[in-house]
Amino acid sequence: MTLEAGVQFQEAYDAAQAQGRVLVGEDAPPGSVGAAGGWLLGGGYGPISPSYGLGTSVQYRLVSISDISPGVDNVIELNVVDSSGSYLTVNSHNHPDLFWALRGGGGGTYGIVTSVTYRTHPLVPVTGVFLTAQSRNNDTFKKFLSEFVRIQPDLSDAGFSGHGVVTPGGFQLFYLALNVTQAEANQTVDPFFAFAQNLTSEGLNVSMAATAPYTSIYEWLTPIYPAATLAGHNEEIASRLISRDIIEHNPQGIADAILLIEGTIGWQYVSNGS
Repeated sequence: MTLEAGVQFQEAYDAAQAQGRVLVGEDAPPGSVGAAGGWLLGGGYGPISPSYGLGTSVQYRLVSISDISPGVDNVIELNVVDSSGSYLTVNSHNHPDLFWALRGGGGGTYGIVTSVTYRTHPLVPVTGVFLTAQSRNNDTFKKFLSEFVRIQPDLSDAGFSGHGVVTPGGFQLFYLALNVTQAEANQTVDPFFAFAQNLTSEGLNVSMAATAPYTSIYEWLTPIYPAATLAGHNEEIASRLISRDIIEHNPQGIADAILLIEGTIGWQYVSNGS
């Protein structure tokens, strides 16, 4: 699918859906991010990146951050105007260094991207997992968050991906699993749901804990972000890549670090591997 500059992801998703296809993209409010712009030039990842990115091959070679951003794995070609005014078609064969740089190695520093061609994938059914919880008891919330971090490798191995949001005393989970039935999903997440419910006596309020089947990622995404949100807001953003090894050996430490940060923390899968 070739998208010119100015195309928003919701438009791209609509066009792909009409052809029975899906592309790796953002999961922020539709219309807020250009599908041929900064999302891609910064590397790019989304809720289905673990299924359609580099996966476990990451651990076998020395890579840069741009290499492990699954959005860039789905880019086949870009058209760009460079600093000399030349109009170039850039891919793994033509100007490969520039192709690498534009996929997270410096973004718009190297030129103006006028279009990008993405690889697409077939639509497959998904099961969504949703959990919302709040607590004013810091010890209870820390216990809940530590368990959430601890189970991430198991969820990853079972095919789940997506994102979570942690705010002071609040938690939201939006996960999905491709080609996993609702019954299979329930078998995986029910122990965590039960763990959360057991903490209600200690001050955790679980307002939602559910799974739901969808015909595609498109159907899963639409009710979460039902309309374009074009209004902006002020924020300072910093990102960290956390390896599976750290998650497996120190989930409590990760939970403690998250809770020390004032503000909102986004938890996003980048790779379904190391």
